[in-house]
Parts: sequence; structure tokens; C-alpha cells
Amino acid sequence: YDYDPAGHLLTATNPHADLTFTWDSTGNQLSESLKLKDPAFAGLGPKQLTRTYDLANRPVTLGMPGGLPNLTRIYDAGDRLTGLAVDGTTLWQASYDGGRLTAVNRANGLATTFAYTADGEPTGIATGVPAGDGTIADPIHTLTLTWSHDHLRRTKQRQDAEALLYAFHYDQVGHLESLPNEPRYPAVRRDRPDLAPALPSLPRPTAMTEDWEVDPVDELTKRDRVELGHDEPTAFTHNALHQVTARTGSVPASYTWDVNGNLRTRTGGPYGDAAFSHDWRDRLTVVQQGTTTTNIVLDPLGRMVGKVKHTPDGDVARAYLHDGDQVVLEYVQKAGSSTWQPERRHIWARWIDDLAVEQVDTDGDGTLETTLYPVTDLLGSVQLLTDDAGAPVERITYDPDGTPHFWSADTTRPSVTRIAWTGDGSMPTGDTITAQAFEIGLSEPIDPASAANATATLTPDGGDPVALTLTLAADGRAVVRKK
Repeated sequence: YDYDPAGHLLTATNPHADLTFTWDSTGNQLSESLKLKDPAFAGLGPKQLTRTYDLANRPVTLGMPGGLPNLTRIYDAGDRLTGLAVDGTTLWQASYDGGRLTAVNRANGLATTFAYTADGEPTGIATGVPAGDGTIADPIHTLTLTWSHDHLRRTKQRQDAEALLYAFHYDQVGHLESLPNEPRYPAVRRDRPDLAPALPSLPRPTAMTEDWEVDPVDELTKRDRVELGHDEPTAFTHNALHQVTARTGSVPASYTWDVNGNLRTRTGGPYGDAAFSHDWRDRLTVVQQGTTTTNIVLDPLGRMVGKVKHTPDGDVARAYLHDGDQVVLEYVQKAGSSTWQPERRHIWARWIDDLAVEQVDTDGDGTLETTLYPVTDLLGSVQLLTDDAGAPVERITYDPDGTPHFWSADTTRPSVTRIAWTGDGSMPTGDTITAQAFEIGLSEPIDPASAANATATLTPDGGDPVALTLTLAADGRAVVRKK
């Protein structure tokens, strides 16, 4: 590390990266340049960010490399950030009242309002749909979040963007014990397809309950989750250092740790076996999982500035350009290519993890042609990604422990519905259906959200086809069948 006489950092270097900084006479940082030295980044070249400031020493513009348009920040008289503009177009605006954020308006027409109690506790967020835009369908995309608190200001209830009501229960020492909630309407859950219907627009009310048990030394020993009819009890064991060494359940796993408390290996679990390596400062640098090895590159300030994934199909390398501690631009070199190109730009708002806008290359040509607007909660957690027209692109929900779940935004009603079941039942005439497996294939599209008739063929497993007429009830689930 090298400093000027005023104590400003001028250069910083390690075996992987060089950093160079310039400053003005008042101590404002004017530029930051990154040069990655690992062979995987040989074709990238130095990347530099530049900054300008107003008379109040507030950062106003952020200049981007490679001809990308600059970011402009707009403030009010109270030094609060009120706008973000790129290439002269305002993409994000904020309004305040009494020091509290009251509204966020986005260039795609989505507007979010924030509500508080008299003592400043957040009670709700509501995001409106642009006029005439019917792409955000209720209840799949209900964009209202509400909170309530107990006398200790602990969250008592929260209703999230998918109309799921969480009720939080605590033990006498403040541990969260259980989380029952009312029915919800899931879309396609991509990370656990076995727990979600493949028909995102069919209303399928289901309930989820989660319970936890904690031992006297605050170790989590049990978690029991019931969702979509699946009971997933999980038990945890710990070593003398209170580190989890094993978990049971549908995806059992075991863990080992090094002498510094870093995770060394994982055996089993939802993503399979993995080994982890750390540097002398206990920072993760290598992940080995099956035939894939990922190397993480850290700069002299400890920030992740590069990542190389080695796979049997080739190496994929990514570089990350930072504005302070925030990643503002990502570059990618795809497997088999020698070309580096921008892949994603992040535009941040009021605090370090308050994501306001993303610009993304979705077709791989190196042009950030797609602008996405996230809808976040008061903690900055992204609930929904929307496009230029306000249409949903992706939804993210979170477990109480912070685990994210990514949901597709498809609200197209299925044109063909296939239903399978087994068991005994009584026909309206009194006839009995024997315990067999049946599959119904519809011969014409139907609307599952309204009463409709359709002809179908019922084929018992190993039997002869039988022509039927189906009537679907308004809930999209009940079926009356007639010969």
C-alpha cells in the first residue's frame, strides 16, 4: 500500500490485482483503476471509474469505462438522494417526509409507497401497477407488504408480496419458535420443482408452517417445515465449538471445519459434495464441487474482483468493478472465447445494498439492452424484478433464515392440463371406482379459472380408454365427470 502525504491511498497491490487512486485537494476520490494480473484475465485490460462532486462534496457523477453512459445522482436540500439518472434519463426517484422514505417512482411506471406508525416503525409497502398494464396478475403478483410489531418491537406479522401472511412466535428469551401462516398461491418454484405445481396460474391454496427448537446454548437443534403437504423435519448436531457437523432430513449432509472455524467440506446436501479453501485471512478462495472448480480473486482491499469457474466444457471468467464496496459493473469471458464484454450493471440507491436499477445483457452480444427495476422491502431484499413495461421477470421469496427462493414470472394459463390420481371413490350413480391410476388428456384447451366443459379420454392403467365430459368448477380444481 502506498499513500500520499495527506494519508490518501494511491496504490495497492497483491499477487492478483493492482489498484490505483487519484484524489482532489479536498480529499474526494476522483478515480479508481483496477488491473487484474491472473492469466485468466489477460485480455481484460485496466478498468477505471471516475467521479465528480458538487459544492457540498456530494458524489454527483460516476463515469463508467468502455463508453458506457455515466450515472448521475440527484439530491434535495436535506442531502437526501432523490434521483438516479443514466444518459440524461431519470430511472429512479425518491420522496421523503420527516426524514422517512415515503415513495419510490421508477421509469417503468411502478410506484412504491411506504407507511409507518407514529413512532416510525414500518407497517407496509405497496407497489402500484401502471395504468392499463394487466401483466401483474393477482394473486400471483400481489405487491403489498405489511408488518405489525409487539411491545418489544419484534415483528409479529408480515404479509409479503405473494399475499403470504407470516405470524412470528417467540419463546420467553426471544428465540423465534414457529412461523405458521395462511394459505398462499405458489407459482413455479424453480429451485424445488417437486414442491410446486407446474401450473402457475392455477390457484392452489396451501399452508406452510415452520417450527424451530434451540438448546440451552442457543444451538439450532431442529427445524420442522410443512409446505404443500410435505413434512420436512430436519435435525442438527453440533461439535464442542457449536459448529453444525450434520443435518438430517430429505437432504442430509455432514460438515467439517478447519482450526480457524472455516467450513472445509460438505458431504451431501441439496447441491452435493464440496470442498472449500481459504486464504490466511480466512477468506474463501477456492470451491471444488464434482468436476467444477471455482477460483475467487480478491483485490488488496479484500473485495471479490474476479471469479473463474473451471468446468469440463471450458472456463468461464467474470470480473467485478467496484465503486467503494458496491459492485457496479460485471464483465464476462465465456467458455471458448477470448473476448471480454459487459454482462451486468448495478445502480445503487440510498445505502450499500439498496439496488435501484439493473442493466443486463440478455442476448450475449455485450450490449446492456435490458433494464430491470427491482421492487424491494425496507431491508433492501429484492422481492420482484420488473422490465421496462412493468411486467414481472422474476420473483424472490425468503425463508425466515434468509434462504432465497426464485420463482418464474409466467402467468400464462396452460392450454392443456394433465391430471393423474389413484384411489377409491363413488360415482354419482353409486358406482365405485377401483383403486387404479388414471390420466386425463384434454382434447381442447380450457380456462382453469372459470367453469368450462371439455371432452376428454379417461384411460385406466392397463385398461381401455373411456370418453368423458369434464366440468371444471370456478376454483380450477374440482372436476365433475360424466360418461
